[in-house]
Amino acid sequence: MGIINNFLSGIFGGNKTVDNLSSSQPFLDDNVIQPSLYSKCFASEESFYNSSREERMQAFQQLENDFAVKQGRAPRQIVFKDMSVDECGAYSSDTDKIYLNRNYLDDAYSRFDGMDTVIHEGRHAYQNDCATGIVAADEDLQRVNDGAKMSSLPGVYSSSCSDKLGYYLNPLELDANAYAC
Repeated sequence: MGIINNFLSGIFGGNKTVDNLSSSQPFLDDNVIQPSLYSKCFASEESFYNSSREERMQAFQQLENDFAVKQGRAPRQIVFKDMSVDECGAYSSDTDKIYLNRNYLDDAYSRFDGMDTVIHEGRHAYQNDCATGIVAADEDLQRVNDGAKMSSLPGVYSSSCSDKLGYYLNPLELDANAYAC
């Protein structure tokens, strides 16, 4: 998890957050992310359990907000819901929300999986914004789109995958996984 390691090492420092960006500042800035709240909540098992459930929810939302700014898109609301243990989360273009497994709020050992899921599902929100013309695709996503369109495999660009292998080989999932790592 490259982004998570960068978070722990403090590489995402800087003095800009979603709250203090003015409209004249560029969205895509390598120093936008300041992990103040999520570093407080997620830096260690102890800090996780010393944070309230509300602080953990806010920390996940701040992570989404910061990555949305980095990607030049509007942040999505994080909604925590009951999911099976093998489900991490989902982005719904119908509701335009990111759904996260409620277990991430209570289990310190899976806090980085929760962060990874927020970043992964946020990438799907970004993919949706690109597909609908709200924002332009970055080079990585453009390469994924071009490759999928040229693929001779039926349904390779389908968002509905009926089996696990199809899900994991779906170009949009590969892109979101690569982005979050």
